[in-house]
Amino acid sequence: MDPREFYRQTLDRTARTPAKIAQAPLRTGQLATAEPGVTPYEVVYEEGPASLRRYEPRVPADERRDVPLAIAYPFINDPSILDFADDRRGPPLAFETAADGESEPRAADGSDAHTGPSTEAVDNADGIDLVRTLAANHDPQQIADAFDAVPSPLLEAALALRKPVEYTVTNPLRLWDRLDDPAVVEEYGRKRSWAAGGPALSGAAYAEFVTELVLENRLLEGTWELHGRSVDLERIDMPVLLILGTEDEFVPPRAARPFLEAVASEDAAALEFPTSHVGTSVAPEAHDEWWPRAREWLSERSGVSSESEPA
Repeated sequence: MDPREFYRQTLDRTARTPAKIAQAPLRTGQLATAEPGVTPYEVVYEEGPASLRRYEPRVPADERRDVPLAIAYPFINDPSILDFADDRRGPPLAFETAADGESEPRAADGSDAHTGPSTEAVDNADGIDLVRTLAANHDPQQIADAFDAVPSPLLEAALALRKPVEYTVTNPLRLWDRLDDPAVVEEYGRKRSWAAGGPALSGAAYAEFVTELVLENRLLEGTWELHGRSVDLERIDMPVLLILGTEDEFVPPRAARPFLEAVASEDAAALEFPTSHVGTSVAPEAHDEWWPRAREWLSERSGVSSESEPA
């Protein structure tokens, strides 16, 4: 950095410090109350650890789709990331189907290890050396024995170990630097609320996930069984679209692409966005520039044209 620019930024930060200190109590309260999830919904079905949400349509009845859209969300995070803010809702919620739904597994007991496969299992198994190294250096069964349901904070802490300085030092410093910007504080608070609000994962599911999908890569190898039935990716012949972030370190593109080669679908493609894992859902650019391409893909396969998309 140019020394003059560094000096200018230092003066600017120093001048803003008194205002940030004065606003600290207000911004702390804003952090504590900021939450993602803005679209009203009702729970229309529950079975065991899973629930089905029906989101309230936000367009007139004559503009809604005839084809309902169901979302089977991964079992390790809260689905509100797809409903982050009013101007940043993922295409599934912005798509305005007649019967949007979402499956959200909550804390499960150890008797039912799985509620459904997660594509992240494929991605992590193939592409993240650090995750596999960490997984191989602990006994997942010990975690399963210690917790009937592995708490979300423990899972979050494990992920934070990948970049401990960024999580514990860099991110808080960035927040302090922009503490006088309410929009920045609101977004930071919503991200923290989402990260800490994931459902607990049953101990049995955790052990199977780490052992069978991360370490042994059974899903891509074609040897994974779910409730006694073989999971064969070659049976998937429906259209498939992967949404990938080129800077995603949790599900890097090189780890996800083999899924397209494993399925039998002749209509399989990937959209790659220049962003991180969470950025695919919350980055403003995602909703201004990238997600419209995904909505067009959905429209073309739902019997409607992209020109009829609601604003």
